[in-house]
Amino acid sequence: MRILKFGGKSLATIEKTQIICKYIKKIYKNDKNLIIVVSAMGDTTDNLLKLCKIFMPETNSKRELDILLSAGENISASIFAMCLNSMGVPAKSFQAWQIKINTMGDYQNSLITNIEKGKIEDCFNSNIIPVIAGFQGINKTGEITTLGRGGSDTTAVALGAVFNTAVELYSDFNGIFAIDPRLLHTKKLHKISINQLERLSLNGAKVVCHRAVKIAKNQNIQLILKQSINPKLKGTISTTLEQNDVAIVVNDNLTEIIIDFSNHEQLKIQSKNVIKWLNKFKLYNLTIKNNIISFMVKNNNQQEILELLEKKLISKNR
Repeated sequence: MRILKFGGKSLATIEKTQIICKYIKKIYKNDKNLIIVVSAMGDTTDNLLKLCKIFMPETNSKRELDILLSAGENISASIFAMCLNSMGVPAKSFQAWQIKINTMGDYQNSLITNIEKGKIEDCFNSNIIPVIAGFQGINKTGEITTLGRGGSDTTAVALGAVFNTAVELYSDFNGIFAIDPRLLHTKKLHKISINQLERLSLNGAKVVCHRAVKIAKNQNIQLILKQSINPKLKGTISTTLEQNDVAIVVNDNLTEIIIDFSNHEQLKIQSKNVIKWLNKFKLYNLTIKNNIISFMVKNNNQQEILELLEKKLISKNR
């Protein structure tokens, strides 16, 4: 069996959705036991938040906000299932309450406690693909709750833990890169240790939701990160083995740069070099600990620093 999760940007248009469904159709010929998890299409969640701001925060509760925000994934799951059915691939969409994705905790930030297998296994027995709305669950009183930003990743990985299988996460990018490819052309990490991926997600890298990575690590679930428009390309695979790579996180709002070394030996060898290379720049709040060098910089120095680190740290390691 396979679990495939598709992010919102991958589903931003009907054309993109059709491309993905054609890919699913090819897989379905050889593997009938598929689970699809979807995010809301494109900027739907952000648009829903904008829509409700006129009434928030005084007049409506967090409960109403979760009901509203979960609608984006519901729409996405239904359209995806319709698209598959139109191609002759039997599919059925499910909301969290229908398959019982149970949660606890606060609205907008709840935790998955249990997922019932029954309706998913019924789909398998009938060769139907379940298309599951991510990002949502139901609490003990039957109320809809959402899982926070990136919650569809969490849904998919939680399903991976329930069915003890790897999870494929599809986005606009073909895996994880040493630096955000929107900022700089750099190398792709073909493998990444789950420990390094956990640090990157915790420190602001928008590659996989941190909660999802924690579940994958604790339950020993392999993550495969691939590109939705070129799914045949090899992406990035998580591994329990430490690698010998460097990854850099840039948090734009804070003008913060975080250099993550996959092992502590790298940090010990390179920390003095990094400080020497960046000597001409004014670095604020410089910290070296836990495989990481982090510092704040002025906006107008950020690109030059990234280019220097790419040349000195990353290109030499290709």
